[in-house]
Amino acid sequence: MNIEEYRKAIVRLDSTARFNIVDGVIVWQSDEISKEDILENIEWHNARKVGYPPVTDYLDGIVKGDTAQVDKYISDCQAVKDAHPKGGN
Repeated sequence: MNIEEYRKAIVRLDSTARFNIVDGVIVWQSDEISKEDILENIEWHNARKVGYPPVTDYLDGIVKGDTAQVDKYISDCQAVKDAHPKGGN
């Protein structure tokens, strides 16, 4: 995992967290978030990201006025959310 993934996960977990990443080490200026919580958040985020259908499916349905296609897109997105609920993440 790269440093940017860690930074984004920390911000998703606590948008007020104050930290720096120096030479790959998180230096906290506020309450520390556990490494386990950060890694779980990254895994959750990545699972959702790859599971969602392309947004172009939705836009195509809108442009064509195809409500069935739009409804399928929404249903597919909800299935991803149900499979990977936010929980504490």
